[in-house]
Amino acid sequence: MYLTYDEYTEMGGSLTEAAFCINLRRAEAEINKHTYRRLIDADTIPDEVKSCIWELIEVYHKKAKQVAGSASNDGVSVSYEAIDVAKETDSIIKRYLMHLSDSEGVPLLYMGVD
Repeated sequence: MYLTYDEYTEMGGSLTEAAFCINLRRAEAEINKHTYRRLIDADTIPDEVKSCIWELIEVYHKKAKQVAGSASNDGVSVSYEAIDVAKETDSIIKRYLMHLSDSEGVPLLYMGVD
């Protein structure tokens, strides 16, 4: 677990513990995808990762509350999504994890060989 419920509330989070747990699983899965699971066995979780998780939880919660919709005018129909979650989560992850490395010095977001 990258962030406990107590840490979440200390950081200003206001979700119930049940809602926190649901969104935490999604946030951790997203972090694991982007870091190629480099944090799974980490002895300590950096504060940047905890802040990243906190912000991802908030994005997922906002997304769950909003509904995509559509509008039409004179036969022209437009569909929209309230939040582009993929774009927002990618931005959050890059902002917090871009300059972090794992315990072996490998950048967390490193995707391949040099």
